Amino acid sequence: MLSISDLYVETSSKKPILQGVNLVIPAGEIHLLVGKNGSGKSSLIRTIAGLGEYIIQDGHIIFNDRELNKFSIQSRSLNGIFATFQDPVDLEGVNLAVFLRTVLNAHRKNRGENEMSGKDFLVLIKHCLSRLDLNIDFIKRSVGQGMSGGEKKLCQILELLIIQPKLCLLDEIDSGLDVDKLKVVQDIIIKERSKDRSWLIVTHHFDNWVGFPIDQVNHMDSGKIVESGSSKLLKKLQKLGFEHD
Repeated sequence: MLSISDLYVETSSKKPILQGVNLVIPAGEIHLLVGKNGSGKSSLIRTIAGLGEYIIQDGHIIFNDRELNKFSIQSRSLNGIFATFQDPVDLEGVNLAVFLRTVLNAHRKNRGENEMSGKDFLVLIKHCLSRLDLNIDFIKRSVGQGMSGGEKKLCQILELLIIQPKLCLLDEIDSGLDVDKLKVVQDIIIKERSKDRSWLIVTHHFDNWVGFPIDQVNHMDSGKIVESGSSKLLKKLQKLGFEHD
């Protein structure tokens, strides 16, 4: 599904940010990405997603056997890559329902499918809202406008449910969620897991993911992945911290 090899990245201001990342996420797997602040976790997510301020200097990102290095952020999205962000941009005056239907139909057009009608979209959006324990009033709001941090995370998970991506990059999706909503989001990840979809989840909150069905834990430090292992690695890092020998 995703293969990253010897990836070196700097910002548009020439600041080195990733220093030789190697990572493979097979189809169907859920990976956790952990590390101290400033280790490069969010920068890796943003680089995979294709944000323009992250410039690849060397190395390769291969997604479903296609080299992504030159793909635009729009092309990556249309080809199945989806990322949530810690502080998504607010779109004042842009209705959430209209936004989600527009995004969905762009993906459908890219696949050669007909646009989804307003009637069918309403059925779909109501089903997705029910899975998140949200009412219909939620989609009457502007995108991000006046939303709490937790609501913005739910807004992004709602978009994930609507467009059904192949690679889900979740940057601190657990931050800002109360216990009940975290459980809802985690249940969705489990139920949306399939042999054709992979996940990379960034977190600082180890307690939230102990016992969760993770295929691999990746420890990032100084712009590269320095250690990978099973869920036992998460427990070790939780006990000893990032500076253990």
